[in-house]
Amino acid sequence: MQNGGSSVERLTELARKRGLRLVWRSETSRTYRGVTEFVTMLAKDGRSVCEAWAYSTNDAVAKEAAAKSMLGARA
Repeated sequence: MQNGGSSVERLTELARKRGLRLVWRSETSRTYRGVTEFVTMLAKDGRSVCEAWAYSTNDAVAKEAAAKSMLGARA
C-alpha cells in the first residue's frame, strides 16, 4: 500500500493530526450476504465533518474501501 500502511491506518493518522475523531459502524444485510461499513469523521464538538461508506461480503474489505473513499474525499 501507499505510504507503507493500510488506508484505515492512514485515515486514522490524518484524523489524529487534525484533532478529529473517527466513528466506525457496521450494518449487516439480511437480504444480501454482506456488510456495509460506515465511517464518520467528527470534530471536537461532535459535529460530523465527513462520512463515507462501502459494501462488501467481507468486513475488512468494506472497512478498507470506506477508508479509501474518505481519504479521496479529504485529499
